[in-house]
Amino acid sequence: MRLRSQSDDREFSVFLRINEAFQENFSIGLEYSPRDERGSFCLLRCNGPHGEFVGSTTTSHFRYHIHRAKAENIEGGLRAERSAEATDAYASYTHALLYFLKVINVLNAEEYFQGLSQMSLPLGSEQEKPEL
Repeated sequence: MRLRSQSDDREFSVFLRINEAFQENFSIGLEYSPRDERGSFCLLRCNGPHGEFVGSTTTSHFRYHIHRAKAENIEGGLRAERSAEATDAYASYTHALLYFLKVINVLNAEEYFQGLSQMSLPLGSEQEKPEL
């Protein structure tokens, strides 16, 4: 999906990936493509748990987690969104997509993702909740 800023001077793209065999392993991201430079870099990436990540100093990859671009990464020649933080903001691909669209402030998201804003948390009915 391609996006433009309201001022129409910035261009972005969104990627949506989900592993068919292990659906908790997903990635939803926002990339910025500067008009006056070649290439792009990731500003935000919402991920599901996917286990160990080579080169990571954090265990957040075993949980739902968020990668955000940091200036020090860009200045150091690293991937902009290299570090990750665990999150409780979502617990599924669908809820991560809803979270992502709200965070990046897509104004007409309902046109493209019908019914998404009306979703509730997947807690189920009282009968479905396990007894503790």
